[in-house]
Amino acid sequence: MVKLSPTVKRAVILPSVIIFLLVVTKCGTEYNTGLEHLDVGDTVSIRIAGLDKFEDGQDMVRLTVEAGSRAVSGSSQDGTALAKQPLILSETGPTVSEAEEKMHAFSPGDIFWGSLDNIIIGENAAKDGLYKYIDMLIREHQISLATRVFVARGASAEEMIKTGNTPSSSLFDKLEQQAIHSIDTSFSSEVDTGMLAKMLSSETGAAYIPFLQLVQKGYYQSRYPVFDVSLNGYAFFKDGVLKGYMDPPLSIGFSFIIHEFNFSVITVKDSLGSDVSFEPVQSDTIILPYLSAEGRISIKVKLKLLCNVSQQEGRESIFNKAELTFLEAALDEKLKSYIESAISFLKSIRTDAAGFADAFDRSYPDQWEGLESRWDDIFAGLDVSVEVDSTIEKTYDIQDPAWTREGR
Repeated sequence: MVKLSPTVKRAVILPSVIIFLLVVTKCGTEYNTGLEHLDVGDTVSIRIAGLDKFEDGQDMVRLTVEAGSRAVSGSSQDGTALAKQPLILSETGPTVSEAEEKMHAFSPGDIFWGSLDNIIIGENAAKDGLYKYIDMLIREHQISLATRVFVARGASAEEMIKTGNTPSSSLFDKLEQQAIHSIDTSFSSEVDTGMLAKMLSSETGAAYIPFLQLVQKGYYQSRYPVFDVSLNGYAFFKDGVLKGYMDPPLSIGFSFIIHEFNFSVITVKDSLGSDVSFEPVQSDTIILPYLSAEGRISIKVKLKLLCNVSQQEGRESIFNKAELTFLEAALDEKLKSYIESAISFLKSIRTDAAGFADAFDRSYPDQWEGLESRWDDIFAGLDVSVEVDSTIEKTYDIQDPAWTREGR
């Protein structure tokens, strides 16, 4: 073996180290994707996936994903620094799997599906039928069955993802905020891939998914429209095909039926015509199926509601037995109308997303076997009664209106 002197070693090793550092530095530079901290060889963590029917006259699907973040220079209208903007990739193919495979060629790193939190289904894809669009994402072992699912009402998923990302906030952050908002209002509720798969494979084939809408909130630099995302109701499916949308207050009634009501201020008039607002604190809904001796099927929906007074508009005290009884009856009637209207809508689209079939099957399993194939017709003409029992419990810190003067 030839031994090198220390001087020769330095002459050989030092240039090699310099070349190595230059190569590493070059590999670490930002590529034309504009990504910050997302270089070739890194993992592209998908946060949102959008699924669309590609409108080119062919039977193609379009996959759009949001991942990573990139630095954006400048500032917003209020002078604050702009948020980092996400990487958005789109590809088409005869199947979602082939579109995803093509996407790998243009991705700056290995695509990782384990970070997926949200799936958005474009309206045209929803009308075309869910099965071919969501099958790959439900099968993918990296994707959790707890991934949230939404429908883009009046828009494609690609449009929702690209337009929903604004200079000051990402669509991912907006979806997180809207998920909290939907719980606070009960206008809709969360549905994940596991729940959706279960609903679509049920005997009735009925399913519900919360829908998103783009809402214009103003302009950026007085020229570019800025859109926000609203989550305010349900999209309903029968055998995987979109049948219709339900907006508030009907969607609040539906949330009661499916035990997904969490919170929503409800306002009624007192006996003098002034508004009184209530905050529900507890609710319980029971679905009771009945089968008469003549074979006639009926359903009773019973709701028990406990609520507190959150605001009173009038100056007269409402905390007496007669007035509380009046207000409780007003609450009963209003919520009953919400629930009845929601049920009427579901019957009109022949989609039993309320779970009446499951309730009947549990109570009358022997009779259900002969009704399964005819349930859509039965449900459309089903006799459904609604019973609401509201109780006003608390008034928080005050009993009489805050501005009531003594002796008046």
